[in-house]
Amino acid sequence: MSDVPLNIKPVVGDRASLLTDQMADYPISDATSDALGDKSGDSHDHDSDYLNVVNTDAFTPSADYHPATKKYVDDNGGGGGSGDVVGPGSAVDDNLASFDTTTGKLVQDSGLTTAEVEANTSARHAASHTVASHSDTTATGSELDELTDGSETTLHSHAAAGGSSPYMYPVWAEENSTLGATTYEWAYGNGANTPSDGGVTIYVPSGYTCTVVALSLRLGGGTATVELLHNGTLKGSDANVVLSTGQSATNELSTPLAISNNDYINFRTTAASSTASPCVVTAWLKMTPT
Repeated sequence: MSDVPLNIKPVVGDRASLLTDQMADYPISDATSDALGDKSGDSHDHDSDYLNVVNTDAFTPSADYHPATKKYVDDNGGGGGSGDVVGPGSAVDDNLASFDTTTGKLVQDSGLTTAEVEANTSARHAASHTVASHSDTTATGSELDELTDGSETTLHSHAAAGGSSPYMYPVWAEENSTLGATTYEWAYGNGANTPSDGGVTIYVPSGYTCTVVALSLRLGGGTATVELLHNGTLKGSDANVVLSTGQSATNELSTPLAISNNDYINFRTTAASSTASPCVVTAWLKMTPT
């Protein structure tokens, strides 16, 4: 069998059908058929090797240079974005990505796994509790690593259960005439002088400690020294107030005087000169949660 003659000229237009008629009269030679292999014959199927432009069958690319259909790209997240973030050629599985430089377009392997981030986040304050009051901490370094098993006390302190911050209140007495030295002449609201074994009983709530932290004196004129009496004992310079100029003075005790529940306190004028009323002396008590 001979091949198609070389003198057949291409035809177009209305004469195109002549080409089909001529080719039908000249089937391909055995040599051409052998060269074409299994692609020879009257017809052959391209579907297994090519993607037709009107293809409707699913195709999943599995090699570097396989084509990808529009549906495959859309389904696998490549069809909806317009960003241009670029990452490294490789990364460690399960490591988190982080931005590289400030362009917002480059990412890198952070070196941190998801498990490491979760562990370091949850370990910072595993103990659950209610903070009633809080003081800011200056702790650094290893002190900040853990807040469990009681170690949190190095970072912050809490008030006693049900308690609050420390508070202060005054106990005061007055004298509406001139003061006399070494006399118990201070009254607590009724104008009567209070004797040495009298005074005011102090209540200290459970969960608190109480101390006298200062004494104040206010005079209409003159000078005076007034000391504290605690459970019948004069405290002298350990708990007194001296007013030598002006009309007011306060002495913050160098060592606060501890007061227990049901203790009593009173005042005695130690020295006085040319005083004028009204005269008021005050003990300042501080309650501190334990």
